[in-house]
Amino acid sequence: MNLEHMNRKTDALIVSENALSDPYVRSGDRQALQRRVVRLSKPPRRWKTPVFPELSQKQAKDVNISGMLLNSITGVKSRFMGEDGPCTVEQYALQYYKREEGWVGMHCEGRVFMSLFGMLMWDVIFAEIPDVFQTAFQDAPLDLMTDAFCMSRVDLIEKRLEEIQNSNCISDLLEISYVNRGTQCRHVNWEEPNMTDLTEIAVSVGGDALSKIFKVFAEDYAAWSAGMPDLLLWKPKEKVAKVVEVKGPRDRLSDRQRAWIDQFLFAGLEVEVCYVKEQDF
Repeated sequence: MNLEHMNRKTDALIVSENALSDPYVRSGDRQALQRRVVRLSKPPRRWKTPVFPELSQKQAKDVNISGMLLNSITGVKSRFMGEDGPCTVEQYALQYYKREEGWVGMHCEGRVFMSLFGMLMWDVIFAEIPDVFQTAFQDAPLDLMTDAFCMSRVDLIEKRLEEIQNSNCISDLLEISYVNRGTQCRHVNWEEPNMTDLTEIAVSVGGDALSKIFKVFAEDYAAWSAGMPDLLLWKPKEKVAKVVEVKGPRDRLSDRQRAWIDQFLFAGLEVEVCYVKEQDF
């Protein structure tokens, strides 16, 4: 960024390309650098624009809604007048999707996907790997947040992801995992949502999409455990789902959020960015 501001765009491009050769540059940081390389790769610096498979060729749909803004203070979370009184920008968007499009949904910021990961990947997480469980009070193996998690379980992970992807009845897999209810597992919430909603969500999202999302969790849980879209929406009868990132006035997408948007698009889910603005009177 500094090199670009100094108008040394060739140097900025070289630095960005070198950074992308580092395998430890991941998630949102990697995709931010990829976008920078694409933007800087113009003649005569580069005669061919690079193509990165991580950057989805699809684009999230932009949705613009407006409402009565109750506060406009920098550094303070925006609040709007909702159907039942003042509410957050996420709650306001949730009311819009329920009222205008008939979606069932919740503001979860990825917590549901992390719970599903813990439940459906239970046997992988609690596999008998030497030295990863030192006490009976751990809610996850010691290597969960490291590269060793995937490296030491690669066969187990691939087999489980294939089972999830090819499952014709994802609800059965979830029911089998639910026998562990009450046992502590990192980021798994056994109470919310309830089993009925959780099953509806899993079926609506589908095994193929879940397997793709779980794959990045398994590869780098630390990097991908933040930045997921605000809203998860689903329609039980149609068995469809989508995720929505909500942005209030003066907000913009972060690199991690952009990275997750690309991942959800790659997984085949519908993704929207909902911009909530102050209505004009």
